Amino acid sequence: MVGSPAIGVGWDNLVYDFSFQNKVNGISMNDYDVSIALNWTNPYFYGTVSDSVTYSNITNADILGLNKLVVPEQKNEISYDVSSNYVKIKFVYAYPATYSNLKSIFDVKNDFNVTTSFDSSIINVKMSGLAGPGPYIPYKVYIKNHWISFTPDVSIFKLNFNI
Repeated sequence: MVGSPAIGVGWDNLVYDFSFQNKVNGISMNDYDVSIALNWTNPYFYGTVSDSVTYSNITNADILGLNKLVVPEQKNEISYDVSSNYVKIKFVYAYPATYSNLKSIFDVKNDFNVTTSFDSSIINVKMSGLAGPGPYIPYKVYIKNHWISFTPDVSIFKLNFNI
């Protein structure tokens, strides 16, 4: 497609119309019109980074190195497994900046609001595998403002990110 935008960029409500012909044993049956709506969804990213990474120095490579969750805009419960990390780490959660602002972050086990223990910023993320200078997609990035480390009594942290 010459002159088309990059895949997933600026195509919020793309609709294709298809017409299918149905034949049984070579005999044409009724035609059916079908409409299919495609919704391009950029992924959420979540995971851990070293304790030296902050909201002001997190990079595109840091974001792309995290786990990916491809779902539409929604509340997500994310499990962070720190059992194999015996070093200081921080939790990261990132999603497209076009989505609503986060209302809260809750520790599931303790039912405790931990929103204020995260710093946030917006960074431009270039999805891997795309050649050239772009497109970059603005992402809201939330990063724990102090480190976490493995403890024998808690190795999995579950957090609810509420949009």
